[in-house]
Order: sequence, then C-alpha cells, then structure tokens
Amino acid sequence: MSKKMTGESRILIVDDNSANLQLLMHILTEHGYTVHPASDGGLALRFLESTLPDLILLDVKMPRMDGYEVCRRLKADTRTSSIPIIFISALDTASDKVKAFQAGGVDYIAKPFSPDEVLARVDIQLRLRELTEQLEEKISARTEELMQTNQQLHQEIDERKTAQESLLREQMLLNRIMVTSPVGITLVNREGQITFANPQAERILGLSKQELTQLSYNAPEWHATAIDGGPFSDEEHPFSRVMTARQPVFDVQHAIAWPDGRRVLLSINGAPIFDHQGEIEAVVFAIEDITERKQTEERILKSEQRLRLHMELSPLCFLEWDENFCATEWNSTCEKIFGYSREEALGRHATELILPVESHKLADGIYHDLMGQAGGQHSINENITRDGCVITVEWFNTTLIDKDGKAIGVASIGRNITDIKQAEAELHRLNRELQAISNCNQSLLKATDEQELLNDICGIICKQAGYLLAWVGYAENDATKTIRPIAWAGEGSDYIANAKLSWSENIEHGRGPAGVVIRSGEALYIEDFEESALMTPWRQSALQKGYHSGIALPLKNGGGQPFGALMIYSAEKNAINADEIRLLEELAGDMAYGISNLRARAESKRAEEALRDNEAFLETVLDNIPTMIFVKDAEKLQFIRFNKFGQELIGFSQQELIGKSDYDFSPKEEADFFIAKDKEVILSGELKDIPEEPINTKHHGQRYLHTRKVPIIGEDGTTLYLLGISEDITERKLADEALKRSADALAEAQRIAKLGNWELNLVSNELVWSDEIFEIFEIDRKSFGASYEAFLNAIHPDDRDKVNKAFTDSVSNHHDYEVSHRLLMKDGRVKIVQEQGRNYLDADGNPLRSVGTVQDITHQQETEMQLQQAQKMEALGTLVGGIAHDFNNKLAAMIGNLFLAQSEIDASSNAAKRLKAVEKLSFEASNMIKQLLTFARKGNVQQEPLILQSFIKETTKLNRVAIPENIRLSISCCNNPLQIQGDITQLQQIFLNLLTNARDALEGVNNAHIEITLDLYEPDADFYGRHPQLEKKNNTCARIQFRDNGPGISAEIQKLIFDPFFTTKDVGKGTGLGLATVYGAIQAHHGVIEVVSAPGEGTCFRIYLPIYENSSPRAEAKLETDLVAGNRETILFADDDINVLQTSVEMLELIGYRILPAHDGTEALKIYQEHWQTIDLVILDIVMPGMSGGELAKHIRKINAHAKILFATGYDPSQSSNSVEDTSKILLKPFTIKQVSQTIRKMLEA
Repeated sequence: MSKKMTGESRILIVDDNSANLQLLMHILTEHGYTVHPASDGGLALRFLESTLPDLILLDVKMPRMDGYEVCRRLKADTRTSSIPIIFISALDTASDKVKAFQAGGVDYIAKPFSPDEVLARVDIQLRLRELTEQLEEKISARTEELMQTNQQLHQEIDERKTAQESLLREQMLLNRIMVTSPVGITLVNREGQITFANPQAERILGLSKQELTQLSYNAPEWHATAIDGGPFSDEEHPFSRVMTARQPVFDVQHAIAWPDGRRVLLSINGAPIFDHQGEIEAVVFAIEDITERKQTEERILKSEQRLRLHMELSPLCFLEWDENFCATEWNSTCEKIFGYSREEALGRHATELILPVESHKLADGIYHDLMGQAGGQHSINENITRDGCVITVEWFNTTLIDKDGKAIGVASIGRNITDIKQAEAELHRLNRELQAISNCNQSLLKATDEQELLNDICGIICKQAGYLLAWVGYAENDATKTIRPIAWAGEGSDYIANAKLSWSENIEHGRGPAGVVIRSGEALYIEDFEESALMTPWRQSALQKGYHSGIALPLKNGGGQPFGALMIYSAEKNAINADEIRLLEELAGDMAYGISNLRARAESKRAEEALRDNEAFLETVLDNIPTMIFVKDAEKLQFIRFNKFGQELIGFSQQELIGKSDYDFSPKEEADFFIAKDKEVILSGELKDIPEEPINTKHHGQRYLHTRKVPIIGEDGTTLYLLGISEDITERKLADEALKRSADALAEAQRIAKLGNWELNLVSNELVWSDEIFEIFEIDRKSFGASYEAFLNAIHPDDRDKVNKAFTDSVSNHHDYEVSHRLLMKDGRVKIVQEQGRNYLDADGNPLRSVGTVQDITHQQETEMQLQQAQKMEALGTLVGGIAHDFNNKLAAMIGNLFLAQSEIDASSNAAKRLKAVEKLSFEASNMIKQLLTFARKGNVQQEPLILQSFIKETTKLNRVAIPENIRLSISCCNNPLQIQGDITQLQQIFLNLLTNARDALEGVNNAHIEITLDLYEPDADFYGRHPQLEKKNNTCARIQFRDNGPGISAEIQKLIFDPFFTTKDVGKGTGLGLATVYGAIQAHHGVIEVVSAPGEGTCFRIYLPIYENSSPRAEAKLETDLVAGNRETILFADDDINVLQTSVEMLELIGYRILPAHDGTEALKIYQEHWQTIDLVILDIVMPGMSGGELAKHIRKINAHAKILFATGYDPSQSSNSVEDTSKILLKPFTIKQVSQTIRKMLEA
C-alpha cells in the first residue's frame, strides 16, 4: 500500500445499521485508515460540507434518503464528484448493481461481506484514485510545459520583429546624423578613393559630393601643408597612419587650400572599418574646421602676455591656485602686501600664506564650492600677513576651466581695504549713534510715561547704537544712599539686579562710576574696566559679562542737581571717542529734561484728576449708598436731586423725578403722608425720624422705608432745602418675620433630630437646657435643679466619672468638649447620647461659660451595628462562594464515580450498600454547601407566589414531630391572605431551623411554649432607620414572629448569633450554620430578621418579608425521578476539571450518548468548528481558563444560531449568570445521573 492509502487515507462510512457501521469501522481502523461514521444520508452530506474523504462506503437502503440519491447529489457537486463511492448493500440483484453504477458508484459489495473482500476493494479503489490523480498531475504538467514552449516561440518571434524594427530605426537615425552632423564625415576605401561625404564635409572641404568622390585622399588638388605652412608628408596623413597602424587616430592637424585659394585648417579623427576576414575595408574620417579656433588661440596667447604685464604692474593682488589650493601664480603686489616672495609663495597652501587659523575650515569649504562649479565669487575676508598682522581684503574669485570643461584651479584678484573698512566702521558707528540719539529725542517728544521713556531709551542705546548694556539708576535719600536701577536693556540684566549700588562716598560700593557722577554732576568715561580702580567691587562680574569700557552720565533736574545716572557699557576697550562722548552727554541732558518735564506734567495731571476724582467720588458715594437720598426745594417740595439707589427703588429716572412732587408718583393718601412730614421738618427746623413708612414702587411693589428728614438752612437762617434719607427695611422686616419662623423651625428640627442645646455659667454654675434635652433625659423641668451636679446625676452611674473627666479637662485645658455616654431611664431602658461643647474665656483667660449640644444617638448606634453585621456577612459570603465552587466540582466527580462504580457491581452486595452510603453522605455534604450558599445569599433561589397562611400551617404540621410533647406549640395567623414571592425549600429550612433553635432553648424549662404569629405590618420611619438597606417602595410587609419563653440571649451573644459556625451548644449538637442559613435565606428574599431578647425574658425572632399582590400561586411541577437513556446523540462536553470531565464522559456514554470531550474553551471551539453539523447538544462549564463558557457560547452561536447549550457550574448561579445568556439552562454541580439525564432529554426534545 502507498502512504496515501493507509494512515493518510480518510474514509466515510454511511450506514443506518449500527452493527454494520461498527464492524466496518473496526475493519478499516485496524488497517490504518481514518474512518468517519454517518448513520444516514443527511448526516453524511452535512459532514461533507466541511470534510472531504478519499473514499465513501455507502449503504443503499436507508431511511429518508437512500444511497442512490446520496450518490447522485455527490456526483452533481464539483467538490465531491471525484470521490469514489463503493455501495454496500444486502440487495444483490443485477438491477440493483446497475442502478448503483448508473448513480455514479465505482464498485458494489454485497452483504454479508468478507473483511478481506472489503479491504481488497477499498485498496483497489484507493489505488485507482491515486493513479488517476498521478495521471492528471502528469497531463497537467505536460500541458503546462507545452504552453510555456508555445509562449517562448511567440516571444522569440516578437523579439525578432522588434530587432528588425530597431535596426531600421537605427539606419534611419544614422542617415539623419550624417546629414545633420556639424562634423564633416567622409569614407575612403582601401585604395584611398573617397566614396562618401556628408553635407558638412562638402562645406568644410569646399567641394561638392560629386567632386569629392572623384578625388583620392592625397590628390595634389588639396595642397596639403602643416599648420605652420611647412610640408605635410604622405606618411603623416591620417589615412596612411590608420592603414599602417590598423588603429584609430585622433586630432591630426594640417591645412588645405580651397579652389579659390583660401587656406583652411583641419582637425581629423580617423578609424578603420574591417571586413569579415579582418582586413581594412575602408576608413571613416570626422573632419573639423579649426581655422577660427587656431586664430582665437593666437589672440588668447597675446592676451595672456599682456595680462601678465598688467598683473605685475597692477596695485591689486593676482593669484592663482591649483586644485589643492596651492599657489601657482603670485604677482609683485602679493609680495608687498603679504610679505612672501614669488619663489616662497608658489606651491604653498593658502593656509600657510594668507589664511588665519580660525578661517581654515570655512575657506576650504568655499574653495571646494568654487572647484565644484564654474563661476565667480565675491567676498571680503580677514587675512593674515607674514608678520602676523590681520588685514581686510576684498576678493574676486573665479574658477579656471580647461578645454574639457574641468575645473583646474581658481584665479583670485584681491584689494587691501583695511584702511577703508576702518574708516567705514568709524563712520558707521558715528552715524548709528546719531540715529540712536535722534530716535531717543523722538521718544522724548512722544513720551507720556516716565518708565516707558526710560525703557525705550535704554533699548535704543543697545539695539541701535550697538552698546552691550544701558541702564538708568535713581539716587535714593535713604540711610545708605542707595542707587535704585529703574530701567535697563541689553545683555546681562541680572548683573544690574544683583549689583550693590550706592552714591555714598563713605562705603566702597558708593565710590563707583555711578556714585561719582551723582555726587559730582560730571560725566565719567572709563576706557578699560580691567585697569580702573573705580570698578574694583564689580570688576570680575563685569568682565565675565563681557563689559570692558563704559561711560557714566549724570541726570540733573531743573536746579542742576543730579537725581540719577545713565550708565552705558561696551564690549570693547577704548570704544567711545570724543565725538561719541559729546553726543552721549547731549543725550543725557535731553533725557533729564524730558524726565523733569514728564514729572511736572504728571504732577499737574494728578492734581486735576484728584479734583475731578473728589467730585466724582462724592457723586459716586451718593449714587452707591444703598439708601435712598433725595433733596427737595423747601418752597414747592419738588425734587431737585435723587440718587441712583432711590431711582432704582421707586422705578423712575432722575429726568422723570426732577421738578416733580410726591403727588406725581404716589397715591394721594400716601403722598399726603409724605408732604405732611416734610412740612413738619420745615416748620420745626429739626430732624424728623420716621421708623416705618410704606411706599408703592413701580417695579418692586410695596416696600417699607425708615426715613430721616433734615432741613438744610442757609446763612440767613432760612430753610432752603429738605434732605431725605430713606433706608429700605423691607428685607429686614421680612427677615425678622423669617427669623421667628426659623426659630420655631429650629425647635422643631431639634425635636425631630433629638438634638438639644445647653449653656453652663461656669461662674454661677447655672445650667440652661433647651426643651429637647428635657425630652431626651425624660426629666421634668420643674423638678430638675438646673446645675452641673444635677446633670451628672442624670447620667448612667457607670459613665459619670468618664463624663465629668472629659468636661473638666476641656475647661482646664481650654479645648472643645466631646463625649458619648449612656442615660439610664426610670424603666431600665438605656439611651446613648453624644455631647459636644465649647468653652469661652473672659479677657483674663479665665473660664466664663460653656455651650454645647446633646443628641440622642441610640437609633444611630443600632443602625451602625446592623451595618457592621451586614458587612461581616458579605465578607463571609464571598469566602463561602469561592469555597463552594471547588467543593462542588469535587463532589460532582465523586458522585459520578460512585454511579459508575455502582453500575459495575452487584446491587445486592455489601460494597454496593457502602457505595450507596457514601453517595448519601456526598449529597449531605452538597446540602451543607447549599446551606452555606443560602447563608451567603449565593444559593439558587427559585421564587414563586406563595400564600403564607397555608404554608405556615402545613410546614408547622410537618415539623411538629420534632417538638417534644412537653412544649406547647401555638399558631396565630391574620385572616387576610398574605402572598409573597418565595422559595419553598428555603422557607421550610427557615422554619425548621428556628423551631429547632427554640426547642433547644426550652430544654429544662417549665411550661415551655413556642408561639408562631403572622400579621400585616406597615413599616414606619423608625423601621427604615433600623434597616437603611431596604427600598421604601413596599408599604406593607408580612411579619412572622417565633417567640419562646426560654432563658433569653445576652446582648453580647446577639451580636454573633448569625455568624456561620458560631454556636452555644455542646460539641456534636450543632454545626453553627442554622441561624446563618436563616439570615442568608431571608436576605435572598429581600427581607430582614430581627431578634428581641434579654436574659430571663425569652427570645423573639421577627421576620419581615415584602408582600406581592400581582401574581398567582403556581401549581407544583411534577418531577420525574427515572433515569432517561440517550439515543446515540452527540454531545460536546467541556470542563477544565479533569475529574469532572472524565467522570461525566463515562456516565453519559454509559446511558447511550456519544461524547466529544474538551479540556477548555479553546479546544471545545475547535471541535465544534469541525463537527458542528453532527453535534446535538453542548454542555459547558461556565468558569474555564482562557475562554469562559459564556464567551464560548457566543462563538458557537455565531456558527450555529440554533445550537442547544447547557451550562454547568459549581459556583453561585446568580454570579455565574452574569456571563451566560440563559440562566434557565444552568446545571448545578454536583448533579445526579438521573437529574442530568432528564435535563439533557428535555433540551434535546425542546
């Protein structure tokens, strides 16, 4: 067998008989084939959509679609038409076989069959398929080879055709070149006869083509001579030289004479043309007329001789440099300027002759640029002479080009302009300073601000006059006579900021240039900072900044007294000449005058502005006083002035008010009142105070005013005007009313918040309590002796010392007082209060009084304890949820293995009984996990509508057997049916656990009694305060109470009773999960549980559950209890727990399913992508590494939207459901084989 026919051969078997299918799979698998089974034609076609086998064994008689139809469909599909099909059938007639071959089969095997026959026929068909494929490959390769050969032939034909066309084009181009060439071209045969001449040759030689072809190369008619007119022998002729040397010749020059006698100078290039035998067949010549070129060369030679003479006599430097920047020409002027003789200079590099060291690199770059491109360049450079002097030279450089256009050097003409540049620089600097001074004067004329003027002038001095730093300092008249820098510009402003400056002669820093000129009033020029003693304190910092010389100029006021100095620094020594000093002194004088003028103008402006400001201020004050101010004339009582506030208040403008009286704006009754008061003031001549008067305004409605009216009396004692000042007291009036309401509201708020305030006079020991404190302490005001001692007596005896110490410490140490303590009520109840206070001292620091608050925080403390309990339960619940997953996985694998083990042994054996006992214990462990999950509120709660009255009666009846006869059990339920949403199993567990707890608590108690009551409860604010986690959307609750008359529970124990594993029972009598389970189950039902108990007073557990009125109780679903076998359906089962996976696969295979196992989500997705057509159900663990069950389900839905998926998990299903699409399809671990078989069957049949 070939390799193709064994391990790599894939065979599809299609047979509805499982026995035949298993037998054929066994035969072929044993012989190394890869076999895929299909139980009917439809499955086979779906399999072939994704996988193509090498051979198909096909049964004929099958339900729904027979083998003939399957074969016809496969042969009609181009993908599957080439796959050989062998029919296997119990039908053995000739007609059946013919029909099979007509459908497309290649062979036919009758049942029953021999394994050897099957193998032989399979082997033959696979060989035929392989040979057919090989033949097809050879035919395909040969066809490809012929196509390539044909393509090459076509390509050669095209290339030959292209070559012929190219040759024709080249011939045409050559003819065109011959005709248009600027060079004469002639062809001379081996005998020396001219056989061809182009038009340019006719023009150069002065003969027509016909005349030329009648002559030989050395005909006497040419009158050939050498260029200088001497003889030109036949051996020198280019034709003779080519024929002799059998090689080309170039630029052979000689002269000929035209028929008219004109002499023509020629340059001839010649080359031989060889025949097939290697003999010279002809010689081709290129002829150029060089008559004019020769004449030009003679003129250039004469010109060079004249130029050489001029160069030697010229005052300019003439130099030439070779390609290495070495001198090749050096005239006498160069000798004079640079100090090197011609003999010393020639051959030396420019860097050795004229270039300073610092310009070597730059000069090399410029020279290489000149060598790289033809053209000229002009530059002015600093050069150096033989004796080291630096001179300024203006250079004109041009590139020297040979006849081939190649740069061979540079010619330079230089002019020593050192004296010219110095004169220009001096003139430029002087012009620059004149321009700068002119600009400074312009600034003086335009200036309106002293600081801006100083900044502008300093900037102009530096930017335009070219100085390094300029600054202005003003002389202060303080103790140290400080010079304060007021403006500066240029480099190193930090130098000025950090310099210590003074104009006092008694300190070192006052003996500098600035101090000297301020004292003397005379300008001071310092030529060199490095040498001047005046610069001693600042020399190092000045030199570091680059300052080397400077001038100090005094700034004088109108009286000739210096008030400051202008300082200017330069980067060079001796930088300022006499003309510049004169100009700068004029600038300082103009600057001082401008400053004085600005100050005078500013002072005058300030005085004017102050006057205007005073007037405007008075006007503004009147307009902005938040009081209405008006003035009336005393005669007509008409308004002559009304401030802005008054205008806005009454709603009229000044223009509307002036010249009008109160009757023009107010109702008559109101205006009568105003006018009457005005007349009283005028008659009495005294101020009139009107505490409250109403006024109707235009925009603000009725307002209330407090008005004072004053007469304004003239010098003669006559009342001229009436001044009115009215304060709008509307808001104050409203505020007083609001304050009263606020005080009432505060008292109500204190009552609601159970918060009271107190004040204790620390001198008289008098204590004042608000009403709410008496309510909190539950003390009658009349019987309370209001003192600090009376207050201490009202505190719980155990807390008095703590409170007294806290208060006395706060008084002694002058800090705030804060303490929480208990109050013991007369009926034994205990309250908890929070006190806060602050102490106030007198002027001498002695305690004067204490004020504070008392708040009843009993309810708050209870709420905080409940919150802490809830947080503790949540933390424990998270731990329980994590443990449950791993534990459930282990139980799932254990229970599965127990089922497999039981199926393999005798059911009546002792081993089977022991396995059954282990199985029971496993489920009990599972139930314990469910209790833990219930406690943690992570169990699977399946709630449904439930009537509590009937439920309580039935559940109590079931559990009555667990209650001893000496304990009386009574039930009391309200008449109205109370319906809730509840999980029956969990509610039964709650009842059982609470009854058991009550029973255990009543052990040894006489007249023991357990009472269960049910009533309707309406939550109040106090209830929601105790349970803030509840939503205030349910108006009513069902309240179930379990009450016993046992010994009761202490407060300390009550804090722990709902913790898991906490118990007060003896070892072995309790798990500690009972009340924890009750707590978790009630939380899962969105309810709460409370315990009310005290030692010796029995215990009452109160359960509050929300009522639901819009749903009807469901009838109980009938559960199936029998194991349901499979029908060979294919199930993809994925779980990352290897124990669960292996056990589940074995269990499901045992009950009749075909299982495809996967260890994680990635492997499961790959299997589903390959076999999804044959997979009937997918069972996925929700939590798997890499890809979770929820993510895997989404990928599967993309492949098959109708895929049936069942999830399995050992986690809390409420948490797991966050990652799955349908929480109703979750199977909880551990599960029994009956449970999983029923669930699978329901999903398959859905």
